[in-house]
Amino acid sequence: MDIKKTLRAAYLAKRYKIDAASHALYTQQLTTIFIDRFKDVLNSNAHLKIAGYMPFKNEVDCLHIMRCLHELYPQYRFFVPHIPADNLTLMTFQEINPSALENGTALLNNMGCLIKDVPEIYGDDIDIVLTPLLGFDSRLNRLG
Repeated sequence: MDIKKTLRAAYLAKRYKIDAASHALYTQQLTTIFIDRFKDVLNSNAHLKIAGYMPFKNEVDCLHIMRCLHELYPQYRFFVPHIPADNLTLMTFQEINPSALENGTALLNNMGCLIKDVPEIYGDDIDIVLTPLLGFDSRLNRLG
């Protein structure tokens, strides 16, 4: 087994041991850190387009970050990826209304937060993409 697979397995095992309350607290802490570290960018751009990936299992909830950003910056537009079924077509992003999300799985269970009749856009039109990560190795390679 290569080192990347070993590290990924170890970090996944740690992540799966996190209880729901700790996970929610961690997501809130990361949201606060993100907003604080990027406040200059957030405050200096009137019309950002921000995309976030939907959480899988117990990943950090990027949708929570987008809901909080929407409360602070209602003029921004928010998107989620639309991955084509064939996995061959270029991925686009669909606009959402973050305030319609109740929790991280709301989008998966209820597509009512998608904004209808708005064309999808390509990744090069997105300003910020929020992506949950497992971690990095010593060479800064993404583990998962």
